[in-house]
Amino acid sequence: LPEDRRCGSGVHRVVDCASDGRAAAAERVAVSRSAYGAAVAAGGSAMRRAPVPSLSIPNRGTFSLTPRMTYATGLQLHQTVLDFGRRSGAVTLARARGAGATDNVALVQSSLAFQAIDAFYAVLLLRQSLRVQDEEIDALQQHLAVSRERASSGAVTDFDVLTTEVRVATARSQRIDVANALAQREIELRELLGVPAEQPLPLRGAFTLTPAGLQGDSLTSLALAQRPEMRLAREGEGAAAAARHVAAVGQRPSLGVDLQAGFRNGFEPNLDRLEGTWNAGVSLQIPVFDGGRTRDQVDEAEANVTAAQQHTRDVARQVEGDVQQALANLRASQDKLATSELQVEQADTALSLAETRYRAGVITNLEVLDAQTALAEARLLRLRTQYAFVQSRYALERAVGARPW
Repeated sequence: LPEDRRCGSGVHRVVDCASDGRAAAAERVAVSRSAYGAAVAAGGSAMRRAPVPSLSIPNRGTFSLTPRMTYATGLQLHQTVLDFGRRSGAVTLARARGAGATDNVALVQSSLAFQAIDAFYAVLLLRQSLRVQDEEIDALQQHLAVSRERASSGAVTDFDVLTTEVRVATARSQRIDVANALAQREIELRELLGVPAEQPLPLRGAFTLTPAGLQGDSLTSLALAQRPEMRLAREGEGAAAAARHVAAVGQRPSLGVDLQAGFRNGFEPNLDRLEGTWNAGVSLQIPVFDGGRTRDQVDEAEANVTAAQQHTRDVARQVEGDVQQALANLRASQDKLATSELQVEQADTALSLAETRYRAGVITNLEVLDAQTALAEARLLRLRTQYAFVQSRYALERAVGARPW
């Protein structure tokens, strides 16, 4: 499960962190688009002059050419009119990165969903395995009662009773292991679902054993089209290409309009009175030399594009391999289903015959115990085969990028 260390730990925190990343990416798009708007600033200043420039006229006195205190306040506006693709490139780059953040959320959600599905069916398997263990223990207990009755009548020795007691103890020990495994998987499922430990965990379901279509070529094409990892890789290519474009236009000129309006003093005939002022103009900036920075940035962006393309090819090979492995596992699981069902039927028949022959005194107690153990193992094997088939089905769905919800 992908997890950024900055996101902390916990299943739901990972989802929240991915969603926060998507929201941040959307804000970056808004920030880049704001460059199309005008920049407006308000300002003011106060300045004291010493000495004050003055003019002396004989017989007329001395006149100040500027006020001793100069005040100015107003608004400044700058609007970029043309920048030859720099703003549009920044918006394209922000959108490409935002698309990757959205697909990262889908990837995290899909991973958590399939993890929850696996935990659910594991709990289902262990609960049914626990019932099989209980049924085996009950059968062994009944056989133990028969063995003790026959031993008291002298039909068998105490060795038969002891052997059965050993089998009962072994079955109980195995049940403890299954119960512990069940408790561990239930803890995992509770964490994924956000269900507290004191709350019951009622689960209903069964192993769906419907055969699946196994068209490898079409499934591979579907996986390449809809796997979140493939979309992330392709969007990484797009983001790298957009970054290359932004780097390439970094040295292009920009044309803007400037407007200033406000109040200031220092005008004749009253130097201290504030007067309204304004000015407007056009500004043109043409970068001439930046020490080779733009060239180096373009080279770096080109290398990133090549790396992104190689990453996409690597992800495509991984996706194809995932599909082929999932198909192989699913085919093997389908083939085992019929065999496991037949094994249960044969083991059940063998146990019935063994019990009949044991009551007739034809076989020993050990052979009956072996038949009971074989039936329990066959039933557990059938459960594991069904679980493996369901796992393979969902593994194939995950490999092709299907949504489990």
